[in-house]
Amino acid sequence: MNNNIWQRLRIVNCKLIIVNHRGFTLIELMIAMGVFVLVIGIIANIFITSLQRQRSVVALMVANDNASLALEQMAREIRTGSGFSVDVNGALHFMNAKGEAIEYRYNAHAIERRVDLGTYFPLTSGNVTISALRFLLPNINNALWPPRIVINAQVTFTDRFLQNAVNDFQTTVSAREI
Repeated sequence: MNNNIWQRLRIVNCKLIIVNHRGFTLIELMIAMGVFVLVIGIIANIFITSLQRQRSVVALMVANDNASLALEQMAREIRTGSGFSVDVNGALHFMNAKGEAIEYRYNAHAIERRVDLGTYFPLTSGNVTISALRFLLPNINNALWPPRIVINAQVTFTDRFLQNAVNDFQTTVSAREI
């Protein structure tokens, strides 16, 4: 053992140098760095793709929340309304609890509301694409039951990752007599 230590030590120009034949060659270092860069590149690509998909899903959730909020706002007003009718263009007309003439319609990928033949105001924001809106009055002529209004809406979201996601919303509102 003592002899092995002396084989690894050499005296050169009056300096003690430890000779170690174990180490990495330049080729081994280049291969290790190449593998490391490849693995980091793959991990970075997976991370960037997952961030893009997460952003797409969050945008879809915001669009769905906005459409859901618009439907809930319509349902609250319809619940206390009377005199319901749907015109040939598919717009819903009725009188709300305050005695105002209300109209809800689908126009240019948005749900719009108008009060007393005034200006139309959108209920949905610009990041929401409404691709269909339909109002059904299944028992409007039945005097025994309060009127029911069925609202069907379709929200479309076009994205590279979600591939034209479509969500259908439907709610049925039973109008109350106040």
